[in-house]
Amino acid sequence: MADNHRELSLAAANDMLRACGLRRTYTRVHVLQCLSRQSAPITHADVGRELASFGFETSTLFRGLNDLVEAGIVSRLDVGDRVWRFELLVLTGTENSERQNHPHIVCSQCGRVECVAALGARILDQPLGKWRVDEIVFKGVCETCSTL
Repeated sequence: MADNHRELSLAAANDMLRACGLRRTYTRVHVLQCLSRQSAPITHADVGRELASFGFETSTLFRGLNDLVEAGIVSRLDVGDRVWRFELLVLTGTENSERQNHPHIVCSQCGRVECVAALGARILDQPLGKWRVDEIVFKGVCETCSTL
């Protein structure tokens, strides 16, 4: 994710939707803006809490998230706990940057998920022969849980 998490402007959200062939809807714009403010992938429930003041139904948010995943502008991360997490696939500070998947780390005790790059770690992006890598997830124990 970007080092500076800033909310997408309405125009930028509209441009992203148009570029991937999706119709602009109130839900999709708010979901994109919500995800752009995050420093790590968040759950459907987290999105619902963030956007509760707008009165979206949970099924509407879920459909919106999945539409954005299918369009390739949001990733859906499965860290093995049966809870999908969603993240806007914009990796630089510009709103029209290249979108790609990147590695995450999950705490095996509390379930906290963070982007590896946000922690200052660097993973070399090298091709793996004929393999297409969909996601890389490291597991460990976060600082908070390791001190308990």
